[in-house]
Formats: sequence, C-alpha cells, structure tokens
Amino acid sequence: MAENQPTLFNISPEEPDSSPAGKLSIYLAGPITGVDSSTALDWRKNFKCTYGDEFEIRIPQDRDPGFKHLDTGERAYAIAQGERQDILNCNATIAYLDRGSTGTGMGIMYAYLSGRTVVIVTGPDDPLLRNPMVLAHSHQVCGSFEQAVDYIRVRHARRTIEVVLGPDGSSVAWDASAIVTDIEDAVSMMRNDQR
Repeated sequence: MAENQPTLFNISPEEPDSSPAGKLSIYLAGPITGVDSSTALDWRKNFKCTYGDEFEIRIPQDRDPGFKHLDTGERAYAIAQGERQDILNCNATIAYLDRGSTGTGMGIMYAYLSGRTVVIVTGPDDPLLRNPMVLAHSHQVCGSFEQAVDYIRVRHARRTIEVVLGPDGSSVAWDASAIVTDIEDAVSMMRNDQR
C-alpha cells in the first residue's frame, strides 16, 4: 500500500458464488474516466435490465455515492479498492471496450489473475484486439453482450472435475458434497479443540 493511503476496504473476498439465490455474479468493466456519465452508465443499466434476473450484476457506479465526501486522492484510492473488491466477489467480468481505457485494462488483468472468467465485448475491427495484454488476459472476445453471457453460462455450467485419485491410487468419481462435509467436520473438530 502506498504511504499515506487510507485503509478504506479490507479486501477479503466472499465466496464468488455467494450471491443471492445462488446466481452467478458479473462485474461490468468499461471506460468511465473521460466519457460522459450517460455513456459510462447507460450500457450497464441496459445490461442489468436484460440480465439482472439471471445474474447478480455489479457496476462500479454503485459505489460512487459513498465516495463523494473524500478528497481527490482518497477518492481515487477508494474507487480502485472498491473495484478490486467487486471483481473478487464476482464469478466473471465482462469488459466493454468501445475505446481505450487504462482502468478497464487494469481491471481485466486483475480479474484474470484472480481466477475470474474475463470476457471482452467489442467490435471485430477494434484496435484493442491487437493488444497482446488484452488478449492474453481474457478467456473470450465477443461481438455482443448476448455472446458474452452465453459464453459465461457455458463456462460456469461445466463440471471441471470429473474424477479424483483415491488414497490407494484408484479413480473415484468426484463428489463435491464430500469435500463440503469433510471441511465442515474439520471446522467442527477445530472448534471443539479450542474449547
């Protein structure tokens, strides 16, 4: 942390899939600085109206009212911390790149390096698609929000682990509930040991 920076958020992510009713959560990244507020907000509002019943949608502007009282330096730091928190607490990030944006590029990299699904939405001739850093830190590039959402649906519906090795080296079908039970048992034992 830079010297003299306020500690406004302690970034410790929730479980990414802990959104209401087990919905997947999507963070909407895109240019804000240097564009008028309606350009930055309208597409996000439209996305929320279209997909808000299926997904929990987080947008950076939702945090803005809490930062109005801060001076410029504190506000910049709080905005960055808030966006990192939102990215960590989402399953996926959709980055709308209709123009260059340093902040959006940083959000893309942060989401990707944090293990989140990253989908870029832009036109096929966009010069940003020739940027190796954008391409290397995304899972998919789409020409529409509908394509991006379809990709996220498929990616998050898949079963990544099918089989694990048992203690004797034999293959055992993966059962996610078994690991949850084992973790709950371990936590219970730790609590009993502390008493």
